[in-house]
Amino acid sequence: MVKSSSNPRNYYRCSIEGCNVKKRIERMEEDPSYVITSYEGTHNHHPLNQLSCSEM
Repeated sequence: MVKSSSNPRNYYRCSIEGCNVKKRIERMEEDPSYVITSYEGTHNHHPLNQLSCSEM
């Protein structure tokens, strides 16, 4: 849980070593049936290697 928010938030990162891309998924406060997905960074490897993300 996040302070002052009733909606959980999950963080993920690219599983390729040396790639710093992060993804955040959280429920929308106004309507919890929607999720907001945010990405930070740019993958620094070939797209075929982007097979999975691991939870932070």
